[in-house]
Amino acid sequence: MDSRCVLCSLPTPPSELAEAGWLAPAVVQRLARKHPEWTVAGGACPACVQDALLQLLAEQGEAALHAGLQAAWPLDAEAAFGALPTPLRLHADPRYTAAGITLALVDTAFYPHPDLTQPRNRIRAWVDATRDPPLALTFAADEQPAWPGWDSGHPAQWHGLMTSSVAAGNGWLSHGLYRGLASAAELVLVQVRDRAGRISNAALARALGWLAEHGPALDVRVVNVSVGGEAVWPPAGNAVDRGVAALVAQGVVFVTAAGNDGRRELAPPATAPDALTIGGLDDQNTFDHEAAMLWHSNYGLAPGGALKPEVVAPSLWVVAPLLPDTPAALRARYLFARRGAQPNDATLEG
Repeated sequence: MDSRCVLCSLPTPPSELAEAGWLAPAVVQRLARKHPEWTVAGGACPACVQDALLQLLAEQGEAALHAGLQAAWPLDAEAAFGALPTPLRLHADPRYTAAGITLALVDTAFYPHPDLTQPRNRIRAWVDATRDPPLALTFAADEQPAWPGWDSGHPAQWHGLMTSSVAAGNGWLSHGLYRGLASAAELVLVQVRDRAGRISNAALARALGWLAEHGPALDVRVVNVSVGGEAVWPPAGNAVDRGVAALVAQGVVFVTAAGNDGRRELAPPATAPDALTIGGLDDQNTFDHEAAMLWHSNYGLAPGGALKPEVVAPSLWVVAPLLPDTPAALRARYLFARRGAQPNDATLEG
């Protein structure tokens, strides 16, 4: 019979249930009060361990959270291998998971990862905005979503796989440990990279136009664009920025990346005055605020004089899935299968 977490009932291997043994006494007492039937010996899955630590933050503050983490980290190597989960590093309130919210992501291409489709499918629609008009497919919660090229293993799928999983993955393959902040959100995935490898402003404008027209029926409340288009001069009034303004006028929150070149140069939609443009931060995978360093993000002024980026967020040490059946994924599987071997084990590569 499958072992399950007593707290959330999700199937969890016994080795990962044992992670509850790392919890600080204050966290154990809190869990015991909330779940009288629970004992430390019964264990808890990584997701419940993480949520207990985040509840400690909500109730007792940052110092108590850090003390609890020192007692609880590192977790068992079967579930974690050093990188802090995003909710922990950002001190996310576990009560907010974007349940009831639809998030649209505009990116290169995508893959229907289990963290997005299990135990139920949360991908409501996939759109190819490189076509004019865009091709759109919709899916039900009990469907396994598929679209042209979904299983191609094409390099273009990497970026969209990572952004969608980091934002909205529920940690299905890591038993809830490596989940995104919007782990309960419904999703609309819009790809904009054409066959020549370009992300044109025309494709971005079509993507935003499609979302302005069809997003209300899908209850799209947030749009994230983690790619950039073509730099234009002057930037004021370009078609992509107009598309951002139309969405914001509908009440949509629009978030976009600043770019990674470290230059005083912005490309749409990072130029949009109505967008929240996000830069990068390297927090060194620690809670030591003194260790944080800025990432080499682009920067500049939006039309009207708004300084960009407005916000910075972790850009390194962010755990994301590997694209299945690619050489990198096969290599990772090989290394993880042998991570417990001795240094002189003949099966290890030099």
